Amino acid sequence: MAKLHEHQGKSILQMEKIAVPHGGSVDSVEEAKNLADTLSGPVVVKGQAWITGRADLGLIRFADTPDEAYQAAGAICSHRRISAENQLPNRPRRVGPDVAAA
Repeated sequence: MAKLHEHQGKSILQMEKIAVPHGGSVDSVEEAKNLADTLSGPVVVKGQAWITGRADLGLIRFADTPDEAYQAAGAICSHRRISAENQLPNRPRRVGPDVAAA
């Protein structure tokens, strides 16, 4: 079974014409604020991680304004666990947490 982040799964559903909430994946708190501004309304800011129980870990937060989305994204990013592992050969590097506003 493949592991997908939520935003990746939503992309697959959209390709199959299955409705999903508008949103996207961003890489910074500033981008989260800008995305929330373009969505025009309350948003859910979610830390992207291959775990269950994200809400219990504080990785899902609700925001009524772009400024609240900025604060929520900042709180999620600052509380993420960080690990260091050997890099697998022939794998792309990725630096920074993913934050999705949906």
